[in-house]
Amino acid sequence: MNRIFEIILASLRSVLCADKDELEKIGDLDESTLQEVYKLSKKHDMAHLVGYALDRNHMLDNSDTKNKFAKEQYLAVYRYENIKYETGRICSVFDEENIPYVKLKGSVIRDIYPEPWMRTSCDIDILVHKSDVERATDSLINAFGYKRIEKQEEHDVSLISEGGVHLELHFSITENIKTADKILEKAWDYTQKTDENRSEYCFTQEFFILYHIAHMIRHFLIGGCGIRALCDLYLLKYARGYDEKEVSELCQKAQIERFYLEMLRIAEAWFENKEKDELCERIEEYIFFGGAYGTEETNIAVKQGAAGGKLRYLGKRIFAPYDYLKQKYPSMKSKALIPIYQVRRWIDAINEQSFRRSIKELKTSNGLDNANVEKIYWIMRELEVDKH
Repeated sequence: MNRIFEIILASLRSVLCADKDELEKIGDLDESTLQEVYKLSKKHDMAHLVGYALDRNHMLDNSDTKNKFAKEQYLAVYRYENIKYETGRICSVFDEENIPYVKLKGSVIRDIYPEPWMRTSCDIDILVHKSDVERATDSLINAFGYKRIEKQEEHDVSLISEGGVHLELHFSITENIKTADKILEKAWDYTQKTDENRSEYCFTQEFFILYHIAHMIRHFLIGGCGIRALCDLYLLKYARGYDEKEVSELCQKAQIERFYLEMLRIAEAWFENKEKDELCERIEEYIFFGGAYGTEETNIAVKQGAAGGKLRYLGKRIFAPYDYLKQKYPSMKSKALIPIYQVRRWIDAINEQSFRRSIKELKTSNGLDNANVEKIYWIMRELEVDKH
């Protein structure tokens, strides 16, 4: 691990584990180092938290970077207050209309951070029954002037408030991981009501962990899950707690236990200074390099590794598999229609102005180093997510 990573993790430990001595071990930081810390922590959407830790320890007093970190803290608080306000309004309407709902992701996790603004979110995620989606959507449009973003989504309806807050109204939390989705599609079986006078439900703690891990895998396979997901996992276990046996059984059933155990091991290495092996270090490097949402290079490297090389990846990009075509075009009723829908897909790609993006992606694929692709895909095989 290089020095920039060490500074970021020491900053996070000093806040999340209340260990102020962590940053004292780092020593003085020059301006160029602080700039690098800022850039990488911002890439992971953690600059607000890292800046808070450094500033609290008087490590930014004479730095030109202090204002950049401060801006990220103000923005994090602003985002939190906006999301908190809109979440309250959404829930009040659903309670009034007797629409059962479950808050997801950051709306749940931020409560276990030392202060809720420390856990940033880009949007609000709420689950409702599929049969209630249109009623829930109409209620928000009528009550608060929400606008529906007209794009086809497999799992949710996208809405935006008058104030610009994005809501993903989920009717499914599946993650395109077949073994895990068999459990995730039964999400409501793992809920309990939070208050008899309200319509809010919450997942059992163990099911929430399964959902969190499955969501991590989805991001991991497209280039990286980010530092924040590991912080979440650590706090979910050590700040809130859960039945480890039940989580293991759920993960075994979903065939994602290896990934869960390795992510937990990395979180413990980061926040409890436990030992790491070669796999931990490679995963760590992959996560840091990928940022909060991955990079195009890592995304393509994973796909190239899964395809079995550049030529096979190129073939899959040009000739989409049946399952992809069926999902994109529900009107395709038979495999005999694959050639017709392949041509339709090519025409649509040009009409949807995605042709240039596809060409750029193929150029990136061609430029990737085979050794780096194998290095990344080795991680996927070791974590047993290469088939997902």
